[in-house]
Amino acid sequence: MSNGFSGDYEEEAHWTNKANCKDRGHLMFPKRHKDITYISEARRICRQCEVRAECLQYALSFPAADMHGIWAGLTPRQLAKEQKARGVTPSKPTIAEFMADMLRYYKDKPEPKSKTNIEKIIDDDRKELN
Repeated sequence: MSNGFSGDYEEEAHWTNKANCKDRGHLMFPKRHKDITYISEARRICRQCEVRAECLQYALSFPAADMHGIWAGLTPRQLAKEQKARGVTPSKPTIAEFMADMLRYYKDKPEPKSKTNIEKIIDDDRKELN
């Protein structure tokens, strides 16, 4: 049965459907907090989660500096330490890299010899629409 997603996200969506934090984003990723008391409740939710390993792998693929909230029971600072301990280089771009790609893409410059990731995604989307 298709969930309407394609590519790698379909697998990611699959494990997130089993996550204990599903429908509890307000506990895992609070918009505002004056202290860190939310962390203990979020960690309790993660400790009992059957997809904690998948969540950790997913979180480690992002630059920790761009992360917010609790992932697999870890704060962004703890994720950064885990990446360093494992020798993991995030495979996803930082927000700054993504935005820089967007700015380069929309500037009136000759097309670069090698397209950025965002340019490839936009080109693919345009082809699908036509």
